[in-house]
Amino acid sequence: LPTTELPTTELPPTTAAPTSPSDVEGVYSEWTSWFDCSSTCGPRGTKKRHRLCMPDGAVCRGVPLEVMDCNRDVGCPVDGAWSRWSRWNDCSETCKHSRSRQCNNPEPMHGGQDCLGEEHQTTVCEKDPPCPVHGGWGEWQTLFACSRTCGGGAQTLRRKCDKPAPMFDGRQCVGASVDLVSCGEECCPVNGEWSEYSNWTPCEVTCDGGRRFRERKCDNPPPSCGGDSCSGFAEDQETCSHDKCPVDGKWGDWTPSSGCTHSCNRGSQQRFRKCDNPSPQNGGTPCSGFSLEFTECNAFPCPIHGKWSEWGSWSECPTTCGLGSYKVRNRKCDNPLPQHNGNPCPGPDTDTSLCHLVPC
Repeated sequence: LPTTELPTTELPPTTAAPTSPSDVEGVYSEWTSWFDCSSTCGPRGTKKRHRLCMPDGAVCRGVPLEVMDCNRDVGCPVDGAWSRWSRWNDCSETCKHSRSRQCNNPEPMHGGQDCLGEEHQTTVCEKDPPCPVHGGWGEWQTLFACSRTCGGGAQTLRRKCDKPAPMFDGRQCVGASVDLVSCGEECCPVNGEWSEYSNWTPCEVTCDGGRRFRERKCDNPPPSCGGDSCSGFAEDQETCSHDKCPVDGKWGDWTPSSGCTHSCNRGSQQRFRKCDNPSPQNGGTPCSGFSLEFTECNAFPCPIHGKWSEWGSWSECPTTCGLGSYKVRNRKCDNPLPQHNGNPCPGPDTDTSLCHLVPC
């Protein structure tokens, strides 16, 4: 509720005044926030705030507590109450009289509740001669059970003109005493029935056995009005693609290479592999490529050992007579020359022979 703030009311200090020169004069802290109002409505609401004198034991000038009026112009809710009933008025020509009361004792104010109950009362009164009593229909009564328990049927009802019965020349009830009404209008339970299966789906796989599926719906008709659902399963399956899958051949590892056919001057070596990892089966494709592989080896030249050519002619003797002179002949290691680390020719390339001259 809104708060009405009135001028501050100061109360006497709660801390005693200094009694000797040694007493310390203190300083007040900031005011606290205002506390909630003591009343949400009515003339007696107040709210408070306070402050502290610091340090402890000191004496401060002024008041430590403030009090303010609040919510005094806010009216409290007043619930309404009925006044006394008025006197019954005179009995009318229709043998009825009435009385009334008012919701003013007190009236509802400031959101208070209205009076509970009726403001006017009317009742039958006695008169001489008595007033005519006109007939009134009683409640409808069932004569027969409904012709059907569901899906729509018919039922006969009857009522009597006895509430009240006509008296003192009162009028009879107007309308029929028998009526035919519809009944059993709730729908009859319909049990669900399966529709035809759909076509089979393609097989999951094309070989080595898979599954294919088909389904049906419980909509021929669907269950309704509490009828039973279809019994069984909506999905059917069977195995398919029973043929073995083709297995394509793959090469096994190469065997170690064989020895070279030549130790020099370009030989060859070979290695083998088999198409067995796995072997082709069930129409699978064979391995592509070759099962036998040749590679070049020892491509370096073979060593050529040197061989001597024929000896050349003897040189002439340096003298024409006497002893102790020699003739010479040469040969070359070029038939063939030694190559590629081949061995040189064995033996000397020069030959000497004693000249057989006559004495000088």
